[in-house]
Amino acid sequence: HQSILAEIDRAIVGSITTTSGRRAPLLRSPDAIDIYPANDAVVAGGWALLSVPGSVELYRITQCASASRAEYLLSGQTTRVHLSGELPAGRLPSAFEHAVRALAVHVQSEELELARMPLDAPVYGETIALDRRVDGLRPGQPLALRGKPQRIAIARGAGDLHWRSDDGLARSLAEGDELVLVEPPVRLVGNTPHYLDPHALVSAIGQSGVRLRLRLRDRDGLTGVVTARGKDILLARPRDDDPELAEVVLLAEGDDAVVQTRERTVLTLAASTRHCYHRRLARCNANVAPATHGETVEALLGSGDGRVPNAQFELAQAPLTYVSAATASGRASTLTLRVNDVAWQEVPTLHGAAPAARVFETLQDDDGKTRLLFGDGVEGARLPSGAANLRVRYRKGLGVAGNVAADTITTLLSRPLGVTAAHNPQAATGGEDAETLERARENAPLTVLTLDRAVSIDDYAHFARAFAGIDKAHALWVPHGPARGVFLTIAGIDGAPVPETGDTFTHLREALATYGDPLVPLRLA
Repeated sequence: HQSILAEIDRAIVGSITTTSGRRAPLLRSPDAIDIYPANDAVVAGGWALLSVPGSVELYRITQCASASRAEYLLSGQTTRVHLSGELPAGRLPSAFEHAVRALAVHVQSEELELARMPLDAPVYGETIALDRRVDGLRPGQPLALRGKPQRIAIARGAGDLHWRSDDGLARSLAEGDELVLVEPPVRLVGNTPHYLDPHALVSAIGQSGVRLRLRLRDRDGLTGVVTARGKDILLARPRDDDPELAEVVLLAEGDDAVVQTRERTVLTLAASTRHCYHRRLARCNANVAPATHGETVEALLGSGDGRVPNAQFELAQAPLTYVSAATASGRASTLTLRVNDVAWQEVPTLHGAAPAARVFETLQDDDGKTRLLFGDGVEGARLPSGAANLRVRYRKGLGVAGNVAADTITTLLSRPLGVTAAHNPQAATGGEDAETLERARENAPLTVLTLDRAVSIDDYAHFARAFAGIDKAHALWVPHGPARGVFLTIAGIDGAPVPETGDTFTHLREALATYGDPLVPLRLA
């Protein structure tokens, strides 16, 4: 019985020879390798990447052909490739030559366009990196930013974190909680805060040795502060119900405001953004134009009569629109007058005007009607006689009704070529109703107190209060190096904030530089 079994085993197995040492090499020649199964897509001139655990090498395919091979009790068609590259002593490294089962050969490579470095950092601060190169941007240009807010999530394993609101409410934060980032975070070195730009924030996340202070808003709309380590937080995507944020920013002045790199355009702003945006959902629009309240009216005002001193004419449409300007009053009229196709100039008063001066004065009544008053030949010139020789162009519309919310101006009365739609990315500001009698009595002394100049600290406050679009103002002397400067706090109509990018803020600063001491440092807030 045992002999029968032994014969059967020999018949099944065949002759067995015991060997020692390395197995037979994979290669038929020192610079060639056989790929099984055969692959007709492999061609000469392509690339082959050889890899085994711990070693990777790239080779160029110099020759490629089909070949039959019988090895390891198997036979079949292979693709034989000859390689050039890192070949010590004219042959492949031993790590590849003897790794029959572990060797992987990657072929059929294709040329791919080099991808740009991804940007995952939030958008905030004074620098914005665009996703591509954009030509045509210029220093000082306005831009509209829109997007969803950046959210901060509490990471797994976060320590004992406490969020404290501005009104003193405190609560603990747990893993998975998400809050909205309200302002740029800071890194705490000891107790000293240091500003973190968006890329530094990304680098700090995950670091246990980095302490951050973040100003966050919870789901109830309350704003507060939390101090956390970098490993305690993560950047999170906005939610679908998060409101869209928008603001208008200005590019800085100077040649470095717009920098072109190989991959993208980097912008430097005149001031930091008011919001922190999620980068992938943020948009930057450069097709921005300023718009002010008022519908344009062109009309025939009447006929001049040189025999009539101090002639008066009334505008048919009311109220007359005034726009913000860097004047002592903070406003400028939109009214222009041409007499016999010659422009006449509006002046605050005819008193003291030259007899031949082509000037006029405007008067407002309690109903908002505007009348034009002309000279008598002694103070200001009389109107020349003529038929229908007075023509006016002005705008009508005025007041807080023009302070509309964001995205409410969507209708264009006329469409210039190439413009298909329009909207206002942020709320309109600066609109002010005509003064009531009570308010006029309050503000009348302000212009007398300043006389169109700002010298004392009270002058700065009075000048700002009398400025169009400003309701409240408070001025203080503050230290500024070896000297001192003026810190001026302002509020708009009904206490509304005055945005730094708005005309009212900009024109007030310019007016104070003109009518105040230009050498005195001034800060508006």
